Amino acid sequence: MANDDSIIHLRGSSLFVLLQMAVEKLCKAAYAKQKGDIKLPPYNHDLELLMRIAMRNPSIKAFFEKSNPETYAFLMKELNPLQPSNAGRNSENLEYPWITPKNKVKFPAADLKLIIKYLHDPYNRNFLKIMGGMERFVLLFNKIMRSI
Repeated sequence: MANDDSIIHLRGSSLFVLLQMAVEKLCKAAYAKQKGDIKLPPYNHDLELLMRIAMRNPSIKAFFEKSNPETYAFLMKELNPLQPSNAGRNSENLEYPWITPKNKVKFPAADLKLIIKYLHDPYNRNFLKIMGGMERFVLLFNKIMRSI
């Protein structure tokens, strides 16, 4: 049976992967709904690029820049660099094992520093604020998409 620490890591790893993928898909949906764009959303996983596209919508831009800058900073500075195509081969990432320079195999569920930083540190209250911002973003996103 797994101990509490390994369960937090496993769930934390899944949480961050799902969060990155959800934001990626929402940004692509916003792109697809924009008037004047006739091509499909880019086949890209980079949140920085996709968020720039989604923030053409003034409501999404205002949400992140004015109301939730911590959430935006978390997505761009903490989560996006760990997306596998951004992290590169044999670097810490959200989805795949990587090999350290000392030839040690590391796994997201066991070794992702983001989990330790946000889920193990009792003094890091910012994560609850970030997750609340993500919840509000999803609710706002539905309203925005209905109005277009």
